Order: sequence, then structure tokens, then C-alpha cells
Amino acid sequence: MAMSNVKERFKVTLGDEVIVKPCRDTTRNVLELSGIDRISPAIFCTLFFYRASKSESTVEEHREKLQESLEKVLVSWYSAAGRLRLNGASGKLEIDCNGEGVTMRAATTDAKLEDLGNLHEHNDFCNKLVHQISDNEDLSQSPLVAVQ
Repeated sequence: MAMSNVKERFKVTLGDEVIVKPCRDTTRNVLELSGIDRISPAIFCTLFFYRASKSESTVEEHREKLQESLEKVLVSWYSAAGRLRLNGASGKLEIDCNGEGVTMRAATTDAKLEDLGNLHEHNDFCNKLVHQISDNEDLSQSPLVAVQ
């Protein structure tokens, strides 16, 4: 199936966005970004695809399990639940490890993995599967990680 047909034929349905916080209190500190961190792309998207399980679990049950797992992993990966901020004295970006959380939203589609074609190349349809950040969004108020 041609990619243009996939984009037109399949629809992505987005669930409500929720903030997921660590399930326990975490270390509160500030991490200065390294020189490499400061010159790297600000937004990096990774897509993971999983085949549908044969279980009778609903999308909501999968979402709940993912949310619980994310709450647990954010205890160890506490910096991901923080926010970027500009250090007034040095003028450098840093991460305020404040435990404010990450965003999570379920997305479903009736597209089949094989319908998406070569996933090693740019694929406009996949953009629908990735959390979109507005150009006007204040990054100091935005989560560092978004899961969809």
C-alpha cells in the first residue's frame, strides 16, 4: 500500500493527556546540562512498536499498566520528571529535578504495522503517533518526556 494511502486511510485516536509523577518522593536538586547536551537537538522522538497481545486486556488496562510502570521508573530516573530552566547567573540551561512529572497519552489506530511501510525512512503517518509540542510552548513549563 502506498504511504499516501496509509496517511489518508488510517486515523489516530488520542486519549486524554495525564501528568505522571514518580510514585515516591525523589531527590530534589539541579543538574547543569553538559556542553554536548546544550548543542544536541532540543526535541528527539523515538517510536517503539509492539504487536498486539493475544490477551483480553483493553487499551485502558494497557494504559494503566504503562502509567504504573512509568511512576515506578521515574523514582530512579527522577531528572526526567523535572523541567528545564535557565540559570540566571551562568546563562546556561539546567534541569530542575522537581518531580513535576511527564506527560502520557494513549493513542490508538486501526493501521497495521505492515501497512506503515519502511520504518527506517521518514514517515509522515508516524508523526501522528508522536506527542506534538507547540512552537509557542514555554519549555520551562513543559515536561522533558512525553509518552504517547
